Amino acid sequence: MFRFLFGLREDVTRRAYVRWGFGLMAFKYAVEFGVFTSLHGGLYTPLDFANPVLSDRLDLASAGPEWLPAAWAAWTLPFAWVAVTMTVRRAYAAALPSALGLLIFVPYLNLFVMLAVALAPDVRWSWERRLARNLARLQQGRPQKQQPPLPAAPTAKQRQARMHRDVVTTATFAILGGAVALIAGVYGAKFYGAALFIGAPLLMGMTVGMATMGPRTGGGDSLSALLILGLLFTIFWLVGAEGLVCLAMAFPITIPFVILGVIIGRSLSLTAVRRATYARSRIALSAWSALLLLVPLESALVAPTERVVMTAVEIDAPPEVVWRHVISFPDIEEPMTWVFDLGIATPIGAHIEGEGEGAVRHCRFTTGDFVEPITAWDPPHRLAFDVTDQPPPMKELSPWEGVSPPHLDDFMRSRRGEFRLVRLPNGGTRLEGRTWYALDIHPGTMWTPWSDALVHAIHRRVLRHIRRLSERGQ
Repeated sequence: MFRFLFGLREDVTRRAYVRWGFGLMAFKYAVEFGVFTSLHGGLYTPLDFANPVLSDRLDLASAGPEWLPAAWAAWTLPFAWVAVTMTVRRAYAAALPSALGLLIFVPYLNLFVMLAVALAPDVRWSWERRLARNLARLQQGRPQKQQPPLPAAPTAKQRQARMHRDVVTTATFAILGGAVALIAGVYGAKFYGAALFIGAPLLMGMTVGMATMGPRTGGGDSLSALLILGLLFTIFWLVGAEGLVCLAMAFPITIPFVILGVIIGRSLSLTAVRRATYARSRIALSAWSALLLLVPLESALVAPTERVVMTAVEIDAPPEVVWRHVISFPDIEEPMTWVFDLGIATPIGAHIEGEGEGAVRHCRFTTGDFVEPITAWDPPHRLAFDVTDQPPPMKELSPWEGVSPPHLDDFMRSRRGEFRLVRLPNGGTRLEGRTWYALDIHPGTMWTPWSDALVHAIHRRVLRHIRRLSERGQ
């Protein structure tokens, strides 16, 4: 039974798919119904069960112990593996495209896919299994009368269909491995690190490379691995685990590691382990297990990176005029650039309560207010402040409302800032804006170009607005 449910080669008839597939679905719902009904006191409906939005599921789990979200993820992953691999094998037995199995990851569409393959009639059986069954009967000395003839060797079309099935199964293994790394790192250890952005893409590429059989090229394997990575990112977006902008920023970072993983995997597949499928599987499982062990270790050893970003503009107005618009300014009328149209927190105005050190400046953004107690008040030369409260750095672009991945909470936090006004020989002012922020997404060298660019964009929008106000004499 274990080999049938979790294996990759056993045939899946229509009857077995209906019995096991929908039976396991009912069993999973019954267990979750009991757990969440006891925690919430409310009703855990089938719509809650089918809801793919990760943030909604985390809200359900928040009423329980701290370990419940991780336990829920560990509980769900085996069912996901069974659903995908059984659908792949069922589609193969029904002479349907094996890629239908990957549609199990698509919210709501997966229900129609499962129904379609469940209704499809059985068309073909595994040639290897039929041959092995008949040979076993011959070796056992059973009577040969009424024995069906040995099946013919598989045709080129049948071999191609089996190859497609194996490719889809490899893609499934790589996708679930990446999903496990995301859940373990982000929702388990509460950490975005090298294990997620380097290790997981590397192992995804290696998994594809080790599955190489026949005269496939390295370029073809690399393209396949990148397509699988793109499919994984699309799944993250569809289930609300991440937003579109953050995934678009992460994708180019992971490409070199996926290709390197393909190279490593192909070198392994072309050595002595090429003919031993179990050896390649054991290597892949060991590598993924080691990656999961590295996640909590990395989160315990790596500290946030502090950065400082400085942006400057020259203003055709004296510092005394510029100072008035530094401490407080009306709403910014400049149209938003494409960067801010993507959901990045955008400055729209500022006002101050009080005067001198101890006053509180409020810088209004599209996602909320930055609360900035003044720590240095030196008109018209320097204004410095701490940041005691800040809104989310962005609003995610997602098909679901209220998506809030963990990286929006304290993974990029502004700590303090300052404005410096330098009098120029022509009577104008050089206005410098600085922000000190902590970035808890690693490796920092991969992410700081993105974060620095976003802080610069925010600075430029504010400084240009102050320049316009000052030069108009308002």
